[in-house]
Amino acid sequence: MRSFFLTIAVFLTATISAQTAHLAMLADPTDAASARFVKIGNNSGSTVDLTGWYLKRWTNGNADPQSGQISLTDLGDLNDGSCYYIAASASGFEGAYGFAPDLVGGTGGAVDSNGDDQVALYDANDVIVDFYGVIGEDGSSTCHEFEDGYALSSPSAPDR
Repeated sequence: MRSFFLTIAVFLTATISAQTAHLAMLADPTDAASARFVKIGNNSGSTVDLTGWYLKRWTNGNADPQSGQISLTDLGDLNDGSCYYIAASASGFEGAYGFAPDLVGGTGGAVDSNGDDQVALYDANDVIVDFYGVIGEDGSSTCHEFEDGYALSSPSAPDR
């Protein structure tokens, strides 16, 4: 079931990423909640200005997103073939991966998912440009659960 979903995610992301930035990875590392992150990638063929862009999270089976959002404005331009890492904790991320995140989103928000939540990437016009999960569905035991692991949208998503 997971491989079926990942195949769909790769197809949808390929369509979205041809136009703009996208959710390249969501991570909930085993036994390392402080190392959780969201990776934003750009394979669009041009630079994307992230001014006014933000992330939101739907927790568990809630039909409405959390009230807070993580602004991506401070990241500025995301060049084609590049990515940004937005971490829940700077020290937890750097300790786990050996380099600093590009932005710290803090705990309890869009980058601090325990693997059964939904995450959306919004542009400056408040339009969802990429989404992971199913609104109103607790992701536990579903094809979009990534507890103690990660969700990778595309094998061709840029690294660092």
